[in-house]
Amino acid sequence: MSKFNFIRNLRLKRNLSENWGKFKQQFEIYLEASGDNVKSVNTRVAIFFNFAREDAVEIYNNFDFAEADNGKKLDKVIEKFENYCNPRENVNFERHQFWQSTRDVTETIDHFVTRRSKVKSCVFKEGSEDMIRDCFIFNMRGHGVKERLLREDELTLVQAINMARAAETSNQQIHKMDNYSVGSSVDNIRQSKHKSSFAKADATRQWKNLIHCKYCCGGSHVT
Repeated sequence: MSKFNFIRNLRLKRNLSENWGKFKQQFEIYLEASGDNVKSVNTRVAIFFNFAREDAVEIYNNFDFAEADNGKKLDKVIEKFENYCNPRENVNFERHQFWQSTRDVTETIDHFVTRRSKVKSCVFKEGSEDMIRDCFIFNMRGHGVKERLLREDELTLVQAINMARAAETSNQQIHKMDNYSVGSSVDNIRQSKHKSSFAKADATRQWKNLIHCKYCCGGSHVT
């Protein structure tokens, strides 16, 4: 086992469904990479709990299996954890959450799309891509981008995302260019002030060094 990355233990408190999904995926990857997927059922179950750790074992001990031997079968154990970590959702509530969610001020286009793409719990029978597209457009912060998206006929989700990404990238580049221009202007002003101060100081020094010459009709010379 030492030559493979260890799997983070199964966290069973916050974001239970998400944590279980990540753990299961990493566990399956480990079995395949290590070759342990061909080992005996008992060994694979033992490996599962070795990574899942104490809390998972405690929950496992409270599972009721239809047959006693099922508790020693990896697929049955995983099925029990699937049901435990993914309880039946309230579809109406999940759909309400989907439509009420808004894009955060600092949230990127890609992050918002990823978050909105998780609509399995909403159980939309069809047209889920159109719903994600509509939610995406409704939550677009820039009025210019939103107006452009609304003008497009038969706009797909992919097209809307690409257009929004392009606008986001352009805004970031313009912001950097503006910051560079402001910084350059400030540097120029500072240099100009420095040169002006230096010129004044030099003129003052020359004035102080002037002496009255009694041999040149009252003229003055720099010493």
